[in-house]
Amino acid sequence: MTELTDWLRSTIKDDLDAAKDLEAASWRVASWAREHPDGGGDERIALVDDSEHRKLIVFTWPGAHVTEDELEHMARHDPRDTIARCQAELAELDELAALPHYAWDDRPEYGCPMFAPDLFVDPACSCGRDAFVDRMTRTKANGYRHRPGWQEGWVS
Repeated sequence: MTELTDWLRSTIKDDLDAAKDLEAASWRVASWAREHPDGGGDERIALVDDSEHRKLIVFTWPGAHVTEDELEHMARHDPRDTIARCQAELAELDELAALPHYAWDDRPEYGCPMFAPDLFVDPACSCGRDAFVDRMTRTKANGYRHRPGWQEGWVS
């Protein structure tokens, strides 16, 4: 589980760092052109406004088969949204890691052995906390399954 969690944190942090490099940008597609300004043909050009009102021009060359919908999708992944999503996902992982094991009031010997491992010969989680953290981490990691370093065994 540690390997998966480390990989997931690293992958999310990479996305966060990449988005922070563009933090000032807030993208929206302002207009489309089907023709290159020099009179050329099949290019698609997207004029994109960022938060500083600069125009970013994104275009494809003839034969690249990138659609206007695909370019819209790229602009929709605004760096500020990516930063917020990554920060939220890292906070979720922190919250999962901080979940306590179950114990009965002031009687830890009646709760999960992981709550007070020194009281047990072979402590192992019996309260379901570890299984829950594992399941939630695998679920979140599954959203990154197409990234480098993903291992198929992490799904099961």
